[in-house]
Amino acid sequence: MARLVSRALRLGRSALIQTGNTVSRYGLSYLMPSLLSDRPVLLVAPLAIQQRLLEKEIPLLQQWLQTDRRIHSAEKGLTWDHSQGLMMVSPQVWLSDRLENRGRFPADIPTLIDNADNLEEWVRESLSWCL
Repeated sequence: MARLVSRALRLGRSALIQTGNTVSRYGLSYLMPSLLSDRPVLLVAPLAIQQRLLEKEIPLLQQWLQTDRRIHSAEKGLTWDHSQGLMMVSPQVWLSDRLENRGRFPADIPTLIDNADNLEEWVRESLSWCL
């Protein structure tokens, strides 16, 4: 799976990869190519997954891969210059940007969506109004 993600990032193409495991099993498959890529990468993931990645997976991988790739988190208010690094954002923030055409995240940036099976539900929640 890491090879498929790496190829998609390198070619600037979309790829939809379905997994049957928990994020702790497949997370490395998208994190490794993201940390080694020379292009900016946007990772859309729920906050609980982001927290685990920031505290555990990414520091270990960066040490093992000997990379100092910049990591940014929209929820933590970390800035992003759109030219390098890995930006992590919640599905709600990403969808708000996309649905309202805010332009915070460029359309041409490679985007990885963790738990994409929930995309329909996230869109429905984003488009729902409480009366």
